[in-house]
Amino acid sequence: MVGIIHPCKIYGAMAVARPILYLGPKPSHVSDLLGQHEIGWHVAHGDVDGALGAIAAARAMPKPDLAAMGARARLALRDGISQAMLCGRMCDAMDRVFRRDATEASGAVVMHRTEPGVSCVR
Repeated sequence: MVGIIHPCKIYGAMAVARPILYLGPKPSHVSDLLGQHEIGWHVAHGDVDGALGAIAAARAMPKPDLAAMGARARLALRDGISQAMLCGRMCDAMDRVFRRDATEASGAVVMHRTEPGVSCVR
């Protein structure tokens, strides 16, 4: 179901600044994040040697390098894919599609850019 769903646990790991070891298909949203931000390792399904190699690489990596990888993960989450940011982008896209701004006075549903804690539809 690549392209439709992906493991949401990656966001928790990124939020607590941890490197990621992803065992799954490529291309996928998770493998894209790993490649774009250099925040972990990707291993294809069934690649036992690759998994062992990734685990060995993680274990051998100096702690400051692991910490830097985790810090990049947290920064990528905060600056590029936070819930508030993604909801805002979705609302902006929907607004472009439906062009509801002109009908606000008539009481129609209006899509608007969100801020943290603000609903997408009013």
